[in-house]
Amino acid sequence: MSRLKRLIAEIHRRSLWQVLGIYLVGAAVGYQLIQALTEGLGLPDWFPAFAIVLFIILLPVVLATAVVQEGVRGPRRPEAAEPAVREARRVHHHIFTWRNAGLSFLAALALWGVVATGWYLLADRTETEGVEAAA
Repeated sequence: MSRLKRLIAEIHRRSLWQVLGIYLVGAAVGYQLIQALTEGLGLPDWFPAFAIVLFIILLPVVLATAVVQEGVRGPRRPEAAEPAVREARRVHHHIFTWRNAGLSFLAALALWGVVATGWYLLADRTETEGVEAAA
């Protein structure tokens, strides 16, 4: 079997198409929300483009996480694993948890909020300084 056929078979086996579809739908909804907030809050015009760049950068991270998570869960058929394999799965299970994923999401959201707030406050200050200098 050629490498391409093996790659496609592995993508189907790990359901990466579903992960990709869910991510793209979520990114589209997120982009629409960001556009509405940008217009409503008066954020800079480059903010939606910044969101697109973040979505593109995070796509490989999401796909890699899906591949790793499938490996943590182990094979679909129940097999008696060696003790070293069980220990490795246990360690990975503690690293890749829903709690860690949620905390990572909250940290990214907080960072995004700090950047948006900083830009909003700094843009307001520079406009008033420009008006004072013109006067």
